[in-house]
Amino acid sequence: MIHIKNDLELLDVMLRDQSKQLEHYRPGLYWEDYSSRMIKAVRSDGLEDFRSNVRIGKGFVDAVLMDPFDLLSLDSWKSKLQGKIVRNYFLRKYLIDYYVNLNNHLFKSLTQKYQNLYYTNMLSDWFSEFSTKYNLPDTLVGNPQDTVSISNHKMGKMYLSMYSRIHNYSKVVDFSQVKVVFEIGGGFGAFAHTLLHIFPNIRKYIYLDLPSTLYVATQYLKHFFGNEVTDYRETKNLDRILFSSNNEREILSVCPWQIEKIDADVDLFWNSASFQEMPKATVVNYLQYVERLLKNGKQPKFCLFLYSDGKQGKKIEIEDAVEICSENTSFKFEEVEPEIKIDLSESTYCFVGKHK
Repeated sequence: MIHIKNDLELLDVMLRDQSKQLEHYRPGLYWEDYSSRMIKAVRSDGLEDFRSNVRIGKGFVDAVLMDPFDLLSLDSWKSKLQGKIVRNYFLRKYLIDYYVNLNNHLFKSLTQKYQNLYYTNMLSDWFSEFSTKYNLPDTLVGNPQDTVSISNHKMGKMYLSMYSRIHNYSKVVDFSQVKVVFEIGGGFGAFAHTLLHIFPNIRKYIYLDLPSTLYVATQYLKHFFGNEVTDYRETKNLDRILFSSNNEREILSVCPWQIEKIDADVDLFWNSASFQEMPKATVVNYLQYVERLLKNGKQPKFCLFLYSDGKQGKKIEIEDAVEICSENTSFKFEEVEPEIKIDLSESTYCFVGKHK
C-alpha cells in the first residue's frame, strides 16, 4: 500500500498565519467545524489512509460514514460527555461495534456490488470511450473506501465524478488548449490531479484552499508531481507569487490570503461547489481577484459546478451563487446540461461563464 507523506510542520505554518488573517480568509460557518475536526484527525491519524478516514475527509474524499460517533467534535463539554459515553467498553462491544460491523458488511457485500452493477450498466459504453481517449491516472492512492468497478476497471469513486465533469464541460471548454488553471476549493486534489494527468498541455496550476484542506491536497499532489508542487513555505514571504517564464509544469498550493499576491494570466478558473459553502462576502472578495487573473487569459472560461442536496441554512443556493458571480465579474453564465451524472444522491448543475 502506497502512503502519502506527512508534514505537520507545513500544516502548523499555515494555521499560524491563518489566525492572523481577516475573517474572509478564515473558515466560514459551513467549514469551521469541518476544519477543526480535520486538523485533529490529521494530527492523530496521519494521511496514510486518508481517503477511508471520514474524520479527515467527510464530504470531499471517498470515505463512507460507518460510525456516526467518528464525527463528534469533542470541543464542548456536551460532546466530551458524549465521547465518554460512547467509549464505554460494554456499550461499544455490544451495541456500537455491532452496528458499525453490520454497516461495513452491508456496504462491502451489497452497496458496492449493486453500485458496480448500476454504473457498469449505465456508463460502460461512455467509460470505455473516455478511458480509450485519455490516459487515466492512478486513482487508488490514499486507500479510497468507496470504489467503483466498471468493466473490471477499479477506481476511487471521486475520480469517476471528475471524469464526468471533464466530459460534461468539454462541450464548451476545450481543455486541450488550456495552459493555466486556477482552482479554488478543490478538496484533496482529485480534479487537479486528473486535469494535469490527462492534459499535459496544462503547464501551470494554482490551487487555493483553506489550510486544513490545502495541507491534504498539497501532500497528495506532491505524491504524483514531486518538486513540481510549490507549497506554502516557499511562497509565504513573497511579495508577488508568479510562475516562471518557461514551459515547465508548476503547481502552486496557496492559502486564501495569498490571492492578493498572485500575478498570472489564467485561461480557466474552476470552482466545484465551494463558493456555495462560503459567506457571500468571502465569495465577493475572491471574485475581484479572479476577475483580474482572468483578464488577460486567452478566451478565458469561468466554470462553476454547483449542487443541491435539500439542506438549507449554511449554503448559498444555486441561483444566488450564479447571480453573485455574474454581478461581481464581467462574465455571463450559461447552464450546461450534464450528459453524465454520477452523484445520484443530489442534483448537480454545470455553469460556464464567458466575457459579456
